[in-house]
Amino acid sequence: SKSILFNVDQTADAVGGDPDAALLEVFAKVLNEAQGFYSKQDYIAQFERDLFKQGKLDTFKELYAKESGSSWEQHLDDIDTIENDTFARVYAKFYDKTEEEGLKFFDRLREKYKLSVEGLADRVKDYMETLPPGARINFFVDEVGQFIGRRSKLMLNLQTIAETLSTKCDGRAWIFVTSQGNIESVI
Repeated sequence: SKSILFNVDQTADAVGGDPDAALLEVFAKVLNEAQGFYSKQDYIAQFERDLFKQGKLDTFKELYAKESGSSWEQHLDDIDTIENDTFARVYAKFYDKTEEEGLKFFDRLREKYKLSVEGLADRVKDYMETLPPGARINFFVDEVGQFIGRRSKLMLNLQTIAETLSTKCDGRAWIFVTSQGNIESVI
């Protein structure tokens, strides 16, 4: 089995999307990290994932390094701002398009991207298919109770993620959580 261990609050600090979808974003982030994709912007990880599925990710990275003088990974933190033109140039060469099409693609990628529980479960299932037959993926999530607190929407999101993973992945993806509580409030 593949185990992915993380502290949900610590991991969520680097995620900056919808507060009601914070758990979903954290799960996407740690899955991206486990697969070797960029974790800070999920739409970029999806671009990498698509290239990987096509067997073209390494070729794209090589062209990027050649064109920019730095590796793809070195530019990722700045790709939304200063490296956007570099991406457009490399995209244009890689796909035999214009740089303007490369810029438009990047903007569309960012604007159209939508993370969903179903999409996450599909990614986990796809990842499991790259592992040996019968492999499982276990998410070990530390400090869930403290992170969720009194926000019942987050508890519902966690339940939805767990149920969808169970259904889509035929019971081969599990979520284990730790939580602390005040024993006096329980008694």
